[in-house]
Amino acid sequence: MSILSTPLRRTAVLDAMVSAVLFGALAVAGPVYAETSIKDLGSAGAEPPLGKRIVAVGDIHGAYNGVRTILREAALLDDEDDWAGADAILVQTGDFLDRGPGAVDVARLLMKLQRQAPESGGEVVVLLGNHEVLNLIGDLRDVTEEILDDFIDRHSEKRLEVSCNEYVALKRRWAAARDEKPPSRRELLDKCFAEQHLGEVEYLEEVGPQGEIGRWLRSLPSAVRIGGVVFVHGGISPELAGRSLEQINADVRREIDALDHAREHLLDRGLILPTSSLPEMLAAARAVQRSDAEAAGNRTLTPPEIRQLLEIDEWQMIRDDGPLWFRGYARWNEDQGRELMPAILESLGAEHVVVAHTPQRSKRITTRFDDRVFLIDTGMLTSVYKGAPSALEIRDGRFTAVYIARETVLLDAGEEDADIDADADDPGPALAASSK
Repeated sequence: MSILSTPLRRTAVLDAMVSAVLFGALAVAGPVYAETSIKDLGSAGAEPPLGKRIVAVGDIHGAYNGVRTILREAALLDDEDDWAGADAILVQTGDFLDRGPGAVDVARLLMKLQRQAPESGGEVVVLLGNHEVLNLIGDLRDVTEEILDDFIDRHSEKRLEVSCNEYVALKRRWAAARDEKPPSRRELLDKCFAEQHLGEVEYLEEVGPQGEIGRWLRSLPSAVRIGGVVFVHGGISPELAGRSLEQINADVRREIDALDHAREHLLDRGLILPTSSLPEMLAAARAVQRSDAEAAGNRTLTPPEIRQLLEIDEWQMIRDDGPLWFRGYARWNEDQGRELMPAILESLGAEHVVVAHTPQRSKRITTRFDDRVFLIDTGMLTSVYKGAPSALEIRDGRFTAVYIARETVLLDAGEEDADIDADADDPGPALAASSK
C-alpha cells in the first residue's frame, strides 16, 4: 500500500485525457526544471570520537519557538539563533515542514545551522520525513493558509489569476478535443479559486526544483548511521532489511529525480500546470501511455520518466512500509519487536535505531524492545499534538532524554535507568507547562 490510497488535499482528478495528448505541441507556462545535484551526506557514517555529542530532534512541524527552545536547552543554539554546539552532531529526523505556522522559518533555521556547524567542527544532518515528501510531490494537504501567508506579496493576486486562467484554458481545450461541451469559464474559474489559495503558486515554486528550499530538500538523505545508531524518520521495515542505507537513500533519490523529470516532461507537452496535483500528473501520464501505445503498435514509445511515474505505488518514498512512512516500531507489541529487531539491526550494522513519525502518547521519548529502539516524536507542535519539545542526546553509550529544564537518562552502558532530577514517571512542572 501507499499514500496514494488515502485522500489528497486536492482530490479533483482530471477527466480522461487520452485525446488531450493531441495538444502535445501546446505550451503551458511554467518553470524550466534543472537537474539537481544531490550531495551524499554519508549514510554509512563513522564512529564518532569519544566524548562527541550526538543530539537527535524529532518532528518539528513548524514549531519554530519550540525547536529553538530545545536546541538552546541542548546547548546547540545561542541567543542569536546561531550554532553554539562546537563539534556536536545534530540529527533532525524529518517532518520539520507542514502544519505549524513556522514551517518555513524552521527549514531556513536548519539550513543556516547546517552551514554554520562545520566552522567549529560540528555537523547538522537533516533527514527527509514523509511530510517533506508530500511537499515534493505537490501534495499541500497540511500546508496551512498561515504558512502560505508568508509567500503573499503585492503580485500574488495577479499570479493566482494567471494560474486560474491557464487552468480554464487547459480544461476547455481538453473538452474540445473530446468533442464535448466545455464547462463555462465562470464555473471553471470558481472551481480554481476555491481550490487554490493566495501564496500557493509562490510556495510551490519555493519547494520545487528551482526554489532554495526545494533544492535543499532534494539534497537530504532518508537515513543515516552514526557509529552504532541508525537515524530514520519512520523506520526500516523487515521488507527493507538486507538493503544497505546507501541503497535505500539511492532509491529515494532516484524516485525524487524521476518525479521531477516526469513533471517536466508533462509540462513540456502541455498536459499539466505547475500547480497540478499528483493525481492530475498520474492521469496525464496514463493518457500519454495509452496514446503512445496506440501509435506505436508493438513498439514502446512512452518516455522512461513517464513509465517510472506510473510505478509510483512501488516507490520507497511513497510506500507505507518505506523508510519515511513505516510505523512498525511504534505499533508492534513487545514480542514482535524482540523477534524482528535483531535481524533488522544486524542488516544495518547497528545496535540501536532512532525514529520519530509517531507522536508518543506519554509526550516523552520512549524506548522499546530492550532499548534497541528510541521513539523521539513527542508532539513538539503543541497546538496540534499537545506535546512538548524534546531531544535525545547520545554520548559515549549514554542515551539521555532532554526536555525543558529536565533530563532523563534512558540507557547508560547497561546500568539501570536513572532520572537526573526526579521520578521518571513525573513529567515535572516545566514539561507539564510546556504541554499546554
